[in-house]
Amino acid sequence: MYDVFSGSIMRPLVILTVILIFCAETVGEIGENQELDLSNSPILSVESGENIKSNNEYEIKVLLNQAANENATEVEWITQICINSGVCYPPKSTILLKDEGDDIWKGTIVIDDDSSYINWKLELSWKNNTETSIPEQGFGWKVWSTCWYDAESDTWGGLDYPCDEENILPGFIVHTVIFSTIIGAYFYSNRTHR
Repeated sequence: MYDVFSGSIMRPLVILTVILIFCAETVGEIGENQELDLSNSPILSVESGENIKSNNEYEIKVLLNQAANENATEVEWITQICINSGVCYPPKSTILLKDEGDDIWKGTIVIDDDSSYINWKLELSWKNNTETSIPEQGFGWKVWSTCWYDAESDTWGGLDYPCDEENILPGFIVHTVIFSTIIGAYFYSNRTHR
């Protein structure tokens, strides 16, 4: 009989908790875009599409205030794509480009298959070798797909709904598979070390 509070069973539970935290979605209403309040920031405006679409480019345009534009050496767009199965990919970085004589920083990414939504934030690098993260923690923006699935609430939505449901693995099943694999590997490991 295993004591739940002993180290032998607690280790897999701690590992599972960490995995579920990393798999958790950004807080907010499902299907509702989120936008950061830019007051008191060096950013005047951020332009982007109202929806993302699988296998299509998604563009962003960032306008900095005059002082920031003169001192910025780089604007980095950090994006995280979450797909309909409930899994979010690790964040990726895209350096925004500015045309000569233009004050707008621009960039595009290609949206993956079966994307539910995209989270993003901005990182500004300055001439004095410092950086500003907007927001300081987490993501400030979230834009939903034209056809999305939310595994937690088992809800579909978007302008193009209904979409192809055949290749969707609900997020609950993904978490169950991960948990089962960890527990199975742990008990197998303990059995072979006896």
